[in-house]
Amino acid sequence: MLLFGKKSQTIVAMVLSAALTTAAHAAGTESRTSKFHPPQTAQERWLDAVLHKADALEPDLTPYMVGNPEAPQSVKSFVTQNFTPELIKNLTQKEKEEIQKNCNGQNRADEICGTDYLPWACVQDMSEKIEYKTIKGSDINTHTTVIEMRLENEPRPKATYTITGKKIGGIQCHF
Repeated sequence: MLLFGKKSQTIVAMVLSAALTTAAHAAGTESRTSKFHPPQTAQERWLDAVLHKADALEPDLTPYMVGNPEAPQSVKSFVTQNFTPELIKNLTQKEKEEIQKNCNGQNRADEICGTDYLPWACVQDMSEKIEYKTIKGSDINTHTTVIEMRLENEPRPKATYTITGKKIGGIQCHF
């Protein structure tokens, strides 16, 4: 038994599609086809603040994030407040592997033996303007959010971040 004619079915399908799209955006999820933009959601603004603060820290937090235990308390506090211990462990392991591969396990002052980029941003130099695209989630307090990041006007993302609450737990670099 046909309840609606073809024209009515098309209209119902369009209304349902619009309702689902509106619900998805209200929930904070966006499709992969959405465009990069300046930080808009609470998680994108939080991530933007973390990346810019990380870049501005003195001394540089990179050595501490990749296994050098000597750092001022301000750097240690920033790292433990914004990054999971598992992520730090993974970055430290990656650094050790790079040093082993490039310099036979001996870090040298006159040569780049480890990673030659900022491990928390997947770039060599930060830009003032960063663009974001939320792939999954948006709740800053409880849910996991996945956000892609690129430097302004770059064609491709530099990194994909997995964030739970207010801690970065995963960084996937796109080289």
